[in-house]
Amino acid sequence: MLKERYISPKNLYDYIVKLEESVNVKIIGKSVQNKPIYQLKIGSGLKKILLWSQMHGNETTTTKALFEFIPWLTSEANNEYLKSFSFYIIPQLNPDGAELYKRNNFNDVDLNRDAIKLSQPESKCLVNLYNSITPYFCFNLHGQRTIYSVGNSKKSAVISLLSPSINVKNEINKAREKSILLIISLFNELNKNLSGHISRYKDDFNENCMGEYFTINDTPTVLIEAGHYPNDYKREVTKKHVLNTLIFSTLSLFNKKYLNNSIDDYFKIPENKENYVDLILSGVTIYNEGEKHNDQMLALNYSESVKNGIIHFTPYFVSFGIKLNFYGHRHINLSREKNNTFSFKLGFPLKNQELIDFLLIK
Repeated sequence: MLKERYISPKNLYDYIVKLEESVNVKIIGKSVQNKPIYQLKIGSGLKKILLWSQMHGNETTTTKALFEFIPWLTSEANNEYLKSFSFYIIPQLNPDGAELYKRNNFNDVDLNRDAIKLSQPESKCLVNLYNSITPYFCFNLHGQRTIYSVGNSKKSAVISLLSPSINVKNEINKAREKSILLIISLFNELNKNLSGHISRYKDDFNENCMGEYFTINDTPTVLIEAGHYPNDYKREVTKKHVLNTLIFSTLSLFNKKYLNNSIDDYFKIPENKENYVDLILSGVTIYNEGEKHNDQMLALNYSESVKNGIIHFTPYFVSFGIKLNFYGHRHINLSREKNNTFSFKLGFPLKNQELIDFLLIK
């Protein structure tokens, strides 16, 4: 199983060659840097399901989940699903971004904003496959940052789901209705073991996004965002819940019970809010622009980068004050710690998202 958060194109290939013979492997395109883009086809059913991951190269949790979903699909016990469905999986749409552990492709283009222009070979690859198979359903797989809460609650958003809009009025066509009804079933099922950690991804219409583009073109599309479970920076717990989401989706599409849901329940699912930071330090004295601020709370987030195949987390400054309007995934009160050491070095004045050159906490 894929364990690390960094998945290079070589890591991916090493797993692809180990797949069972029942998985048909095909190169369907090349990246800007001429890296292969793989399609994995499973099943012989007439209803075609299109799934793609790592459109953003540094969002790997759903790719890890896919490589656990595939053995579930190909197991003998689930053979009936492969008679009804054919699964077309692109596990890594953006191999150049994956190599660099960057969101955008090698040309610094966000592939999820390229549905109309189709300026990049990776975007063309996805849309060409979409046009050639005319999917019954699409699943757009992403990873989201640690900053999201479920509404204004203290629950982090572990799984966020979205049925992409078709216009700025947030209207609903037949395709969007189906994805909305499916999401309601997913929300109810996932909440059994992950109560309060399931949200609705923020619903901003952008016609350049692939999900909107496919929904406008009458294909039900579900966006799945893999978020942060407490203390799970490797996203191993989240991966299991993404896997469950894919399994529940398959079961629901097969039995069609999701069609009995009410559209109104979709908008009752709490929307993502940006209420979290990675770390809050309290009892801090801060000197900024010649002024001394005693007993402050300092909010920090982590920036991710890859070194020698390992993801490193570097804190950066978000804000400080007597009181903060954030929840912290971790909170350390330095005034209560004996023999504590705390120091950090920043440019002055303090600027949002400025990386911290030196941070030591004992």
